[in-house]
Amino acid sequence: MNPDGPRNILEVGSPTSAAHPPYDGVRATDPVRLIPYGWVRQTRPGGTVSAVLGTWQEGAGRVELTVLPDGTAEGRITGRAAVPRPSRPPFLPGWSGADDTGRPTDTSPTLLNDPTPAFLVQLAFPEAWFWVTTGEDLESVYCLSVPGASAQIQDDTYGWTVHQGGRPALWDEIEQLLAAWQEAGRPDLTAVRLRVTADTQTAWVPGHPALRWEKRLV
Repeated sequence: MNPDGPRNILEVGSPTSAAHPPYDGVRATDPVRLIPYGWVRQTRPGGTVSAVLGTWQEGAGRVELTVLPDGTAEGRITGRAAVPRPSRPPFLPGWSGADDTGRPTDTSPTLLNDPTPAFLVQLAFPEAWFWVTTGEDLESVYCLSVPGASAQIQDDTYGWTVHQGGRPALWDEIEQLLAAWQEAGRPDLTAVRLRVTADTQTAWVPGHPALRWEKRLV
């Protein structure tokens, strides 16, 4: 990569981008759930991959990765990113409102209105959808859905009640994640480091083994 000459940058989503691989850098503004390895593979060692990771309106981060000579890329979350409000999906297979009687939860789903825990949940569950709706008695209902499982956390005046179905037990796992984040001192999303290989995307908060997520890249 020549810092003194014109740079060969791929602007993902730009109809006028004239770049050809290998790239000096890749820039993508549309949010993604996982960083495609193709962006890394087609970028020169020392080049950069910049993207928005996360699709929730209140839970996306800006990623800056440097491509290494071994064909992997490493970097960090540099800050928060704004993304459009997604449409609310239908409940995915695995949800059944009658498959449990509900249980109380001491973990408030309002934590997911905070960009950092919302971002961390997406690192653990990249395919997750999240939205808030209103119940029959005008109570707030927080909804989460992944392929094969869903959860609703409902304000019942005296606290929160969770109903969940399918596998994994979605809210059980999110409770553990949020507890680990709080025990770690509530680090900001800029504490997250990221590594992308041909097979996996690994994200972690250094010094906190419970805050580590490795996801297969298809």
